Amino acid sequence: MTDSTGPVILVGAGIGGLFAALCLERVGIESILLEKSDELADVGAGIQIGANGSRIIHQLGLQEAIQRYASSPSRGQMMDGQTGRAICSYPLNESSLKRYQLPYYQIHRGDLQRVLVEAVKQRIPNCLRLGSELKEIHQDDKSLSVTINSGEQIKGRALVGCDGIHSRTRELLFEDGTAEYTGNIAWRAVVPLSKLVESVNWQVPKVWVGPGRHLVQYPVSAGDALNLVACVETDVEEAEQWHGNSSADGLSEAFSSWCPEVRATIALAGNALKWGLYERPVLSSWSQGCATLLGDAAHAMLPSLAQGAVMAMEDAEELAHALHSENNTPKALQQYEQRRISRCRKVQKVAQGNLNFFHQSSGIKDRLSFKALASLGQGAESIIANRYGWLYGYSGPTKGFENGDSGASPNSI
Repeated sequence: MTDSTGPVILVGAGIGGLFAALCLERVGIESILLEKSDELADVGAGIQIGANGSRIIHQLGLQEAIQRYASSPSRGQMMDGQTGRAICSYPLNESSLKRYQLPYYQIHRGDLQRVLVEAVKQRIPNCLRLGSELKEIHQDDKSLSVTINSGEQIKGRALVGCDGIHSRTRELLFEDGTAEYTGNIAWRAVVPLSKLVESVNWQVPKVWVGPGRHLVQYPVSAGDALNLVACVETDVEEAEQWHGNSSADGLSEAFSSWCPEVRATIALAGNALKWGLYERPVLSSWSQGCATLLGDAAHAMLPSLAQGAVMAMEDAEELAHALHSENNTPKALQQYEQRRISRCRKVQKVAQGNLNFFHQSSGIKDRLSFKALASLGQGAESIIANRYGWLYGYSGPTKGFENGDSGASPNSI
């Protein structure tokens, strides 16, 4: 049995790994955070964090730092991308504060990462080790260690793979193949406020929906920039790419028949980065001995429910609670995954259902759903909020679901 007082070895200093280090520190557990990159560059684009994530941010005492960068619009607007007509409003910060007494944040991934890295450096000096790539895992009934690229062996109480959808940790533990392409590509871009037309209120988030594609826009960087994500169905497989050079070729063409406002918005995304959308099936068990997985390494999902990063945050909290409550590490990791597997499977399924809904993949059924939402007026916002009480009302390892698990349909918003 591994020493329950040893450090937890975290692999990957993304959102999940950084939150895991901070959650472990909060309960008095030491960690070592390994990151293969030599530096942590600002990557990605916007992240949305509902009450189930902002609760963890507040518990870690990070709300003031986050609020310097985040936007929290009262509500968003679902739009018909072809006609330009409004379908309905959907709940964001106003509803979140009323229902959960917690804000809804929209923030650039780089800003969130900056806050987390600074907190890790202040609270856990020498925890973060850049340029350290996982090469091998060694464990038996009495010990666990890893070998990194320098040849150094590091011993620990547990190993947690927080290393994303193409997880080296998952590969070494389970050898279950590669991530699965979903048949969708996306472009993402962040547009500075200076490039936006003053006559348009860009502070109101919008989801433009239509056959086979959708566009999401919302403010980030304290309202000083606009985050854009455009998703399109295609048979052509595209690699996943979080940074580097890309091309906006095909983006304007994909939305060429949509309304003037969408085309004008798309035209702003000249620096858009193109990437393929992939999923990883949630394993029946993602722990092996004293090693486990967290975040996208365990359950990568589509971005159409805006919960990928927040699921990693929830994982981090549950992991810390389990390791703090149970000295037997394999037993603690089993408890952690049992708390997470069914919820993550459901979120993954609902995210897929949302994408189908946005893209009108069920044909006339979805078109009638859009009409029904439009006919409800302001009432649609409350109905949508009620459907997601099971998601945003999740209270963590000690309480579970504040609002009950109402079971949102995977076929619509």
